Amino acid sequence: MGLDSARQDQPQPVTGTAPGGGKVFISYRRRETAGHAGRLYDRLSEHYGDERVFMDLRMEPGLDFVEQIDEAVTHCDALLSLIGTQWLDMRDAHGRRRLDDPNDFARLEVEAALARNVRVIPVLLQDAKMPEPEDLPESLAPLARRHAIELSEERWDYDVGRLIEVLDRTMGNGVAPPPPPPPPKKPIGPRVRDAATAHPARAFGAGVLLTLVVGALALWAAGVFNGPEFKPSFASPRDGQTVRGVLTAGQCRVNVAGNEGATSVTFSISGPGAGKGALNTERDPPWDCSNPPKDAQWNTCVGHGDQPLANGRHTLTARVIDGKNRIRDASVVVNIAGCS
Repeated sequence: MGLDSARQDQPQPVTGTAPGGGKVFISYRRRETAGHAGRLYDRLSEHYGDERVFMDLRMEPGLDFVEQIDEAVTHCDALLSLIGTQWLDMRDAHGRRRLDDPNDFARLEVEAALARNVRVIPVLLQDAKMPEPEDLPESLAPLARRHAIELSEERWDYDVGRLIEVLDRTMGNGVAPPPPPPPPKKPIGPRVRDAATAHPARAFGAGVLLTLVVGALALWAAGVFNGPEFKPSFASPRDGQTVRGVLTAGQCRVNVAGNEGATSVTFSISGPGAGKGALNTERDPPWDCSNPPKDAQWNTCVGHGDQPLANGRHTLTARVIDGKNRIRDASVVVNIAGCS
């Protein structure tokens, strides 16, 4: 989901709830599928608009978080449950399976959607398989009977396009109807000439003001007043690349284009044996992933707390927070090899 029961270290942006049109809720686990959730959110927001896509919730102090989740899910027409390879068996700090915790946020979100007859669509990532009913808590067993859709890195755009077709039928097309034609305008030429003749000073001032407005609009159209685009992307490694051994500075780097004072970049890794998946947090450019922090190198076989990583496909994610507290994610899928 947007929030795990042990998720305490991440900022939580708020998405709007503007009236009109169906809404979709993205349920995910940050330490497993945050990068995929961010990419999916960007694509769905482009199609439907930000006000129709929920991803992260801000839990207000003093309010019942179960009621907040229930309220948010109730106002949605569809819930996307992002399932990675660790979704079913992810453990908390005490070694207990999170899905067995009645207060686990991913469980609460899916439970609320099933109870409210909201359409639940399992979204399989990282070659994950659908869980069997006997592997799920009783309240989540109906999830195993839902037809799933797979989003693969190799055909991401095509797969997301298929998902949008399903959501269009569920919550309405994202394309707004064309506006009605404007009413015919009355001619103003004679009125302008009469006003200019009667008040030449006012006419001159109006002309100067009009010139300034037109000039400002031209500059705005040229992008002079636009703020720089905030967009991170991995410079290296490349998506699908096989990596092994120690990557030094520059060999594992994310570029942040047009940001207004990035305050931090947090790198994480998910996949076989990744555990908590944390690598390091960088607060000064260049943004290089490292483990341990500040060594400007990453041992590709080591994850959080020197925990060994297994060979196989891993998702490397960089979460960037800029000076305006805006959040963007960049991720690549790499094939880690050569680990014992």
